[in-house]
Amino acid sequence: PNSFRHVFDRPIAAQQLAKDYFHLRQLLNELGYDASILVGPEANHIGDPAQRGDTYASEFLKNDGHSVDFATWHQYYLNGREAKVMDFINPAVFNRLINEINYFQKAINDSGRNVKMWL
Repeated sequence: PNSFRHVFDRPIAAQQLAKDYFHLRQLLNELGYDASILVGPEANHIGDPAQRGDTYASEFLKNDGHSVDFATWHQYYLNGREAKVMDFINPAVFNRLINEINYFQKAINDSGRNVKMWL
């Protein structure tokens, strides 16, 4: 969702998405699907100061009313439009994952939520 502006030319604020998830959780509970697992916000660009996916996730979690069971994100090692063959065998590229996990965990911690991460 933090990339919707780029992909669809329509931004969705983290607070609005959180509100929508809260409403979805209420509907699931009311309709007998209260055991359903709900995951989100499916952020990306974690640790990227220009994209701020971790900030988006933290804001979402602060406002979702405890509606999600797992905090989720997508990890991409490379931008497909810019990747070069050598990038796929460069250990430095793949070593980014641990930093991104740490950034996302910090986003969860900053939100005040006690929810597990789902990559």
